[in-house]
Amino acid sequence: MDIVEQISKLQLQLKILQDDEMQDAKTIHNLSKMAARFRKGLDRIYDLHNSGDEYSEREINDKTYEIVVDALVGYE
Repeated sequence: MDIVEQISKLQLQLKILQDDEMQDAKTIHNLSKMAARFRKGLDRIYDLHNSGDEYSEREINDKTYEIVVDALVGYE
């Protein structure tokens, strides 16, 4: 694929994004909120691992899974 074809594809993608700015802004906002939830979740996982409490590997995996799912679906 030559450079002109690559540029044409990028221009088309940019056009699609420009035509749908509001949807993109909403998507970016939602992704930003999800990233914030993941950050909080990572803090919870870090605290879990460093709590000094005795958890089995299974318990830690279950809690980690729960935190990740919460971040994905939007529960706090």
